[in-house]
Amino acid sequence: MESATIQQRQRARDGSTVQILIGDIEYAIDMTKMPYFDSYLSFQRSSGQDSTQLPTHDEIPFFRVIDKGINDGFRHFFRCMPTRLSDYRLLCETLEFLCVDVLSTRNIRSIMDDFQSGKNDRDERNVKSPARDSAFRLLYLFLLGDFESDVRDSNLAYQATLFVVSHREIFEYRIRQMVREAYEERFDASVNQLHQLDKWPIDPPALVFLEDELAIVIMEVSKCSASFRLADKGPHDAIMQPKLERKDLVISDRGGVVENRHIIHASVVDAAGKLLFAVGDPGRMTLARSAAKPIQALAILETGACDQFGFDDTDLALICASHSSEDRHIARARSMLRKVGAEETDLRCGGHAALSDVVNRAWIKEDFVPTAICNNCSGKHAGMLAGAKALGSDVKDYHMPTHPMQLQVRRIFEELCGPDKDLLLWGLDGCNLPAPACPLFMLGKLYALLAASSDVVGNNPTQNGSDQIRTSYLNRTFQAMSRYPEYVGGEGRFCTELAKTFQGILIGKLGADGCYGLSIRKSKQTQKLGAKGAIGISVKVEDGNITILYAAVMEILEQLQIGTPEMRHALGHFHLPKLYNTVGSLTGHISHLFRVRSA
Repeated sequence: MESATIQQRQRARDGSTVQILIGDIEYAIDMTKMPYFDSYLSFQRSSGQDSTQLPTHDEIPFFRVIDKGINDGFRHFFRCMPTRLSDYRLLCETLEFLCVDVLSTRNIRSIMDDFQSGKNDRDERNVKSPARDSAFRLLYLFLLGDFESDVRDSNLAYQATLFVVSHREIFEYRIRQMVREAYEERFDASVNQLHQLDKWPIDPPALVFLEDELAIVIMEVSKCSASFRLADKGPHDAIMQPKLERKDLVISDRGGVVENRHIIHASVVDAAGKLLFAVGDPGRMTLARSAAKPIQALAILETGACDQFGFDDTDLALICASHSSEDRHIARARSMLRKVGAEETDLRCGGHAALSDVVNRAWIKEDFVPTAICNNCSGKHAGMLAGAKALGSDVKDYHMPTHPMQLQVRRIFEELCGPDKDLLLWGLDGCNLPAPACPLFMLGKLYALLAASSDVVGNNPTQNGSDQIRTSYLNRTFQAMSRYPEYVGGEGRFCTELAKTFQGILIGKLGADGCYGLSIRKSKQTQKLGAKGAIGISVKVEDGNITILYAAVMEILEQLQIGTPEMRHALGHFHLPKLYNTVGSLTGHISHLFRVRSA
């Protein structure tokens, strides 16, 4: 059990302060600041509990941070909390539960007055602390407060947020980041308002958390300089200052200590090819890997193979799949081969361990050795065999770059990329087919075209015959992936759960080694982002980590506010995955240190 600090005990000067054991830590609680405990102790006394013993209470979320913030200033919440809005919401709800008077009769206008007085006062020591305290009040108001009218008060909220993000000399990185995130969650900001906020980019520092019984050390590193701030004085009196270049990052920690930093790149593009938003380097040359499958499926459709051999939309979904080798996937791939009149030995992909742990465990128990039909790309290869036959070509070498089927794939990629086709490069994929590489923004455009097809079909009489056919094939591909997501991935897989959850709004496709493509149909949300129609999002994690990739994709959807909060929340285990060790103990978390910025 930890004892109350000397400072805490010194607070116990009158009857309003009492020692309480909360969890394993003894605190000196000022009940005038946390009235909940007055009621709690009164209840204990009335129920006949021994008043001579130290009162105890179950653990309270973030209470160590709450105790410091209430006694030393609300600004300390920003210094000690993770940069996750969900954690701040829980913090605010806990403060409300403890009956803490955070706002102290303040409304958004008086909070703005606090900011202005801080700006005008030149005595920095007296300025920054009250202004930062009120920045937390603003965040609290955004998360839990009541407004007479969200519509009428939204402009005041925007002005307050703009003040915070634009005054870096007063408000540190964490304050600016969390206030902006809370504002965008509460209010429907206009495109112009978002553009104005983006003029003040919130550059994320690298964060290192070191925590023991006496100290919480927060190290903020900005580019090549570092500054340190001790939330509580402790034994950490000398720390080397690393030199780190600022990147757009997702970080993973272990016990609060940053273990890995994953660099994120992304592009958000509309069907006209306009780059709307970006993370990291939107021009990063990226191997699409299996994220190329929807366009490879288009190439197969344009051979006439799907009609010739009677492939239905479930077959088409499997052509686009990186499947889990479940029984239904293998059975469907074999059915496709039968329709084509081909054998498993005709497949030019090899066997490998399944992408599903459940399937792998079953294979191990059965001493099963996977063959080509079990390959996660077997649906695409069956489609390529069908395409080769439809073209009247020899199926033996359908996988070779010079084969008519692969030349068809290459031609379609070049046509869809348009003037930028010279930027296309080609490698060899893991499944033995040619693999396209292009700048991320080009991959984003391809996914935007895929989504746009569903909005264009039957609604664009100006298209000529060949364009209408291609659009109809793209639409069929989008619809197949949307309606049969269980064949695109598998049980519990991200691509499958994403399409199921968003119910026709979007589809997504994984590419190996940290690449992802998203097709998002036209909506009020995409219009709000400044898009002309549908949008495509392409994402690359520099080190290829798939868990981080899914987390980054969900963070981008969160920042762009795609779908409903309920949809995004349903995929929270992908967005903010908790990290466990081999015995199931929680070891750490994922945190997002990037902002989707206007291009």
